[in-house]
Amino acid sequence: MNELQKQEVYKRVSKQLKEIKPKNLNNELWDKGHAHTMGYSKPDNTELYDMVTEDIADSNQFMDLYYEWHSICSHNNATGKNEDFNEHIEEYYPNIDEDEKWNIAHDWVDDDGFTYGAYISYITELVEENLEEIKEEQFEKDCKEYKNKLKNIKGLIVAPSYLYDRYGNIKTIDGLHICTDTSEYNENHYEDDIELCITYDSDSTSGWDYDGFDTFNELFNYIKSNMKKLKKVA
Repeated sequence: MNELQKQEVYKRVSKQLKEIKPKNLNNELWDKGHAHTMGYSKPDNTELYDMVTEDIADSNQFMDLYYEWHSICSHNNATGKNEDFNEHIEEYYPNIDEDEKWNIAHDWVDDDGFTYGAYISYITELVEENLEEIKEEQFEKDCKEYKNKLKNIKGLIVAPSYLYDRYGNIKTIDGLHICTDTSEYNENHYEDDIELCITYDSDSTSGWDYDGFDTFNELFNYIKSNMKKLKKVA
């Protein structure tokens, strides 16, 4: 994830978190499977989880919702709205004054850190989902741009590359198939013929697999160079 992608991802995640009512945060985490009786679950993408955790530690990114939830729970404890907390106070602090009660009410909320852990896990999931969405959006834009550039090279065929399901049906377009137009040949040019397929790659920063090339420009220059050898560039 590059910095521009990260900014857009975090912007979208922040918007999604604002849709959750603070008092419902814990229920939301349980419903989505991030919080459970054993505590909380870390996502499979540990690298992304570590990045999100570090960003939150550095800048309190995304923490407003958690703090609001914590404040609501703390207030409920201190004002006698939580029966479990009331029993805790009666058993262990029967003669406590009001200020001490408020302090304990605050510390009692998420004292094991399970909700916090589940919250970070949930944010990581949102980051991953939004990053994938952004890459797909960029892929569609790139696909049109690349096709327009390549189709201006004389003697080159540019066609969609398809992803198929297990039944052999077209599932989606996943890139571009690029090859020289052999119908224009008067002799064999196998050495310089072009046969490339550039496809969507969710694991790469760019969102593309350029079939052995690092960037599209590198691939484009290679194609132009080879087409000149074939005398196919106008």
